[in-house]
Amino acid sequence: MKLPHFVIFLLLIIGCKTDNRNFNPIVNKVLDLFFIENQYDELLKESTSLLSQPLKTEEKNLLQLMRIGAFCELGLKDSASLAFETLDTLNIQKNKRLNFWYNSINGLRLFRSNNYPEAYISLSKVIKEKYDDRAIALSLRLLARIHYTSGDTNKATEWLAQSTDLFTKAGLHKSVAINHKILGRYYASKKEFVKATERFEMAKTGLETANDSIELFYIHINLIAMKNFQGKYGEAKELAKANSVYITDKTDRQALALLYNNQGEIEFLLQNYDSCRFYYLKTLELPLGFITDNIRRGNACIGISKAYMAEKKQHQSLQFAYQALQLSKMSNLPELQYNANRNLAELYQTLGQFEKANFFLSQTTPYLEDLNKKSVENSETVYQSTINQIELENDANKIKAEKQVYKIFIVVGIAFTVLLLIFGISTYRLLHSRNEVLKALVKKNLQLIDDERKLNKALHIQLSTKKLTRKSTDEDKDQLLYNELTGWLQQGKQFLRKDLTAEIVARELGTNREYLSRAVSSQQLHFNELINKYRIEEAVKILSNKCDKRNKYNLNIIASDVGFKSMSVFIEAFRKQTGLNPAQFRCTACSNEKVENS
Repeated sequence: MKLPHFVIFLLLIIGCKTDNRNFNPIVNKVLDLFFIENQYDELLKESTSLLSQPLKTEEKNLLQLMRIGAFCELGLKDSASLAFETLDTLNIQKNKRLNFWYNSINGLRLFRSNNYPEAYISLSKVIKEKYDDRAIALSLRLLARIHYTSGDTNKATEWLAQSTDLFTKAGLHKSVAINHKILGRYYASKKEFVKATERFEMAKTGLETANDSIELFYIHINLIAMKNFQGKYGEAKELAKANSVYITDKTDRQALALLYNNQGEIEFLLQNYDSCRFYYLKTLELPLGFITDNIRRGNACIGISKAYMAEKKQHQSLQFAYQALQLSKMSNLPELQYNANRNLAELYQTLGQFEKANFFLSQTTPYLEDLNKKSVENSETVYQSTINQIELENDANKIKAEKQVYKIFIVVGIAFTVLLLIFGISTYRLLHSRNEVLKALVKKNLQLIDDERKLNKALHIQLSTKKLTRKSTDEDKDQLLYNELTGWLQQGKQFLRKDLTAEIVARELGTNREYLSRAVSSQQLHFNELINKYRIEEAVKILSNKCDKRNKYNLNIIASDVGFKSMSVFIEAFRKQTGLNPAQFRCTACSNEKVENS
């Protein structure tokens, strides 16, 4: 019997509308679980049960894809990779509808692995199809985040808005709230705190309706970070206290460690050292089991060490400092190793044990070497580390001299005449030794400046030929922008301008403050530190060159000429960079010049 044409047409329409929902109803339930944020454990449980039952090949493949997506969202990258390798990719790609889901989940997997170029290709295929609005909305969200990372904010905002519309249409209000959270984090990274707070509050409203304690917890973590950055430690403390409401049996240890370390940092900034240690100790009491355990515990130990040192409790401070050092060795994380060794160097320097301080400062070298393997040598970090070593050597020499003086005072009891003789000789040697140390320090400073100038010139030549491509990493972008910044500062000695701010420089370079700050931060510097470094180098040139007519100027005038508005800031920056105050440096440099000319 031949069916009428209109019946066939009607069946085709029905078939098209139900194309995405004609799976087994239980399989559809697993599909729904994937798009209900933070239901991934339940998804894995349901899919495990279903895979043991007789199903169509297409449905089994779909369940496997959903499991891979759940592994990705739970941070189980190894499990996701193993499951992905078992997929019958060739047969999946022959099924157009299944291939849609394959591109969606593969794009998510690549995104979570920070492989943005490949993720972009896979996700772009998803948004061209019409099989499931939820998958398209998720892909648009990920594409928006990739654009935010690359700096294309207009396209990112446009695609996030499209994602929000599709999530709203699908009735996934929790996913809409997550989109608001993403936009809030973007505004926070740009220091647009009013807009960021507005988006976070919108996200909170949606998440409270959904009763999602985990996501509410992370919303508060973002708000706490904002308040800390603004120096509003009291408000940050109240937010941290309020965040404890969202801690449940399902809150993972990684999140708890993050909260406790944040609370410890806040209490330290408020100088509440007992409370500071209380929270950091809570991090150490958490059971192990996450890949970030060592870095969280290491940072907690450093925090406790600093709190004890602030109260002059040296023994306890060193105990936790060495514990942080041990955790850094276990983790093999260069950043933690650097922080642990640096903390010990600072502690021993505070205690006046300069030999040990110098030893631990030298242990930071492997961290610098690791950076050299990954990118162009960070000359400023090496330069500052060398200056610190010079300062410690100088302090160690002073300690030795003080011991000599102490021995002289013992001789006082033996004979007053002998005392005068020994004291005179010792004083002469001390002054001579001190002058020699100062001369050596000035010479090393001048040599460092000359070496750094040559290194920077080489770096500019090397990087001037390097251009950004689609596959350029954030490190490449930051290094190129930093190179452009230093070139601009040195050209015409722009660093001498007293009105320099990050906003003004960003405008001069045709970029924005966020990218400029990130580029400077990638060199372990703050913007003001970089400007002051160039200004101090200019001051060193003036004070070390007797032929320069400005050499005889009052130090207040020299400070103003090189760009400083405050004499106290000039002296502090000069001492930090050279180990001497400006008057000492000028006197010693001129003395060196006389000796060399004689």
